[in-house]
Amino acid sequence: MSAMRSAGYRRVVRQVLAWCRWYTRDLAPDVIDDRLAEIGSDLYEHGAWADGEGQSAARVSRDIFWRMVRGIPADLSWRARHVRAASAADPAGAIVRRVGGALAMLVAASGAAITVFGVAMLGRIAIALVTDALPGARLPGAAFAVLAAATLVAVVGCALAGRRAVRHMGALLLAIAAPLISSSGAALISLVSVTGGSIVSRLSMQAASAGIAQVLGIGLGMGVGLCLLGAATWWWPRHADVRSRPVGAR
Repeated sequence: MSAMRSAGYRRVVRQVLAWCRWYTRDLAPDVIDDRLAEIGSDLYEHGAWADGEGQSAARVSRDIFWRMVRGIPADLSWRARHVRAASAADPAGAIVRRVGGALAMLVAASGAAITVFGVAMLGRIAIALVTDALPGARLPGAAFAVLAAATLVAVVGCALAGRRAVRHMGALLLAIAAPLISSSGAALISLVSVTGGSIVSRLSMQAASAGIAQVLGIGLGMGVGLCLLGAATWWWPRHADVRSRPVGAR
């Protein structure tokens, strides 16, 4: 069977084109179309040459995949050249897009951190309950319910934040989840973690307040939440028309 008709060849072509769409994101539509056409033509020529040489589908797919990997630095350099050229023509727009990129990294990092913390806390609680290290009677039900619900909201928020069309909603959900996860997690951590309990005790002794850990948790969560709320506002559709304009678009 022809290598170009194989499932492996079609799969690796989809992977290469997906990578191409990713590193050409935000560029002008004609630039994206030209690059996709160039890569698509190159992939076709590679497949046709491999068929003529009698190469197996597995080898062709493997060769194309490793060509993509080796070409990543060149692809990123290509993108940088196009972004610099467009930025020189529109410096104000370039600054706005850089701010948007920084916000995207902030949302990704914050969303991942609060979601991982929430999932980890739920996992520790589940293990403690199963091993009887934490009798159910000692578990603050309200704090546990808040933590579980907020973690679910954070998971949904992370999923939405990764999609450009709805990332404003993802950032908003993460802004809601952040203070809830941090405050409920602070209330529960001393019950399921020896290290966490030691830190909470030390903070309470130094501050002469038994609830200082939860107060700090709420403060940290509110700070992160405000940053995420700012990102949601920046990305909100009615405010984002100019900010999301492709690089190099007129």
